[in-house]
Amino acid sequence: MNATQLIQYLSPTSPRRIRVIENLLIGKRSVSTLYWGMRYDLLNWLGYQKHLTREEMETAVADTADQGLITVNDLQAALTPAGIAQQTADQSVHYQPQALDIRLSVDIPQFWQRLLLAVQVVSEYSYHNRQYYPLRADYRNQRVVKQWFSAHKADVTTTLPEALTLFLQTQPTTVADLFGQLLMGHDTPRYTLRQLTEAGTMTVAEAQLMETDAICQFAKQLMQAPNHVLRPLLAGLQQSPVSDSALATLNAFQQGQSFDQISQRRRLKPSTVREHLLEAAIFLPVTAIPYDQLLPTEIQDVFRTRLNGPIDDWQYETVRDDAIEFWQFRLYAILRSKQT
Repeated sequence: MNATQLIQYLSPTSPRRIRVIENLLIGKRSVSTLYWGMRYDLLNWLGYQKHLTREEMETAVADTADQGLITVNDLQAALTPAGIAQQTADQSVHYQPQALDIRLSVDIPQFWQRLLLAVQVVSEYSYHNRQYYPLRADYRNQRVVKQWFSAHKADVTTTLPEALTLFLQTQPTTVADLFGQLLMGHDTPRYTLRQLTEAGTMTVAEAQLMETDAICQFAKQLMQAPNHVLRPLLAGLQQSPVSDSALATLNAFQQGQSFDQISQRRRLKPSTVREHLLEAAIFLPVTAIPYDQLLPTEIQDVFRTRLNGPIDDWQYETVRDDAIEFWQFRLYAILRSKQT
């Protein structure tokens, strides 16, 4: 984490909570983190830097403040005029990701592992070479690649290169070159990001973002093309951004179970049931959540009357005396966020 990375997560118009950004990057899924991640439009970055430490985060914040790019008050960071100017400049100079959102619905690390192995297998096959060390991969991924190769063996030495070429032609030259050097084939070593950045033209962090986003773009392309030669590599990798437990709670409520029934039958705390519904609301479209059941008309009328101005400025105390619970206040904020 450095100043360039940090300021891309900040807003030019309002302060943002430093701990929310940190927790998002490491993949913490508390409702508070997910809610503010949604409000900051940063959910695409959920779990992007799982090994980020508190020390690294605090150092980046301190360094960025020392450069005069941010001010920090009560663990909230706000861009200074110099920071806003730097953020704008960085957006025109540094790589801007296009498809990180698919990380929430597809297991990208597993897809990348399969793609790397598939490219190696086909490359060695094209040279009639059976004596090589395959890239390390999980057993399930080995099996998927083996089945895919067997099904496409007749023309895979032509269709795979064509598919990769077509995709790389959609990428900037820098990204295409980087992506190609991360692949491994016959007598072609696979370079690491550190090796590829030794010349100093970009940092490891920039290269990692290009790599991740390129893989995400390729996966998104395959999701939209059912007949693509590489589409089978995505088998079993689609996932919901909502946890299985939260989905089970939502399904139970939609089937007519009350909060108490769900709590008793699933052995959950009542607060956990409410948190599950908030999590589902954060990730899923408005049509997937029974808002009218969870927020009766009389409650929504109170919200519409009493809650004014920007959503981030709303205060629970404004509606607390109407016997409205905090989770309802938060759910309404989620609803309004998705409607505006």
